[in-house]
Amino acid sequence: MSAVTYAEPPGPRPEIPPAGGDVTEGAVRIGDTARRRLGPDAPLREAGRERPAAALDAALTAP
Repeated sequence: MSAVTYAEPPGPRPEIPPAGGDVTEGAVRIGDTARRRLGPDAPLREAGRERPAAALDAALTAP
């Protein structure tokens, strides 16, 4: 089984807001992907991806 890595095409791509409906504020479509702004918990989520065990320990000991 081979791993597939997504690579952004070169050059600037326009940000296209969703047409409507119940969408997250600040969400945009850029090329083939949908993106949204980082939230206040982004550093914690990133730490969880990098070190899952450490993030779990921090979550369990948080007040």
